[in-house]
Amino acid sequence: MNAHFIPVRPEDRPHVRAVAVLVHRYGFVAVVAAAVNLAFRKRRFKRRHEADLSNHIRRDVGLEPLSRGRAYWEL
Repeated sequence: MNAHFIPVRPEDRPHVRAVAVLVHRYGFVAVVAAAVNLAFRKRRFKRRHEADLSNHIRRDVGLEPLSRGRAYWEL
């Protein structure tokens, strides 16, 4: 059913091409070292959300302020 979406040649797969470009640019050892580093990293980075920035900081960098939520007495 979805067989026509499955690539049959390695050069048809974008992730294989991306890894090949990285290996060509930085070398095999550096790419493997980076992959191992990512796999076994202990400290994960926290995801950033737009609500993490205060309206003051958002204004300073040129973003629109977030709208305030409703107060509890308005519910």
